[in-house]
Amino acid sequence: MNKLEDAMSNMSNIQDSLDTLIYAIGDAPRKYTEDELLNMLMGMSQLHQTCYDNLWMEYENFKREHQTFDEDDIFNQNSKTLRTNNNNEELCY
Repeated sequence: MNKLEDAMSNMSNIQDSLDTLIYAIGDAPRKYTEDELLNMLMGMSQLHQTCYDNLWMEYENFKREHQTFDEDDIFNQNSKTLRTNNNNEELCY
């Protein structure tokens, strides 16, 4: 669970980055160029995507470890785990 919790808390770090960018635009004594601000935004966008990808991976790992699949879960479709349907027939997913 720690990896999932870490990945979730990393998503909140993005708010800190946004606050820093807002400071750079509005309150910093140094005036950043448009290119510098765009570079900051592009970096933050990539950082957010990476954090999101990591969070999703840890979430899927958590579901696999705790066998908490949804019926329509794409990862469950490739699982070798035997399950039973409502008629108590064994099904292989």
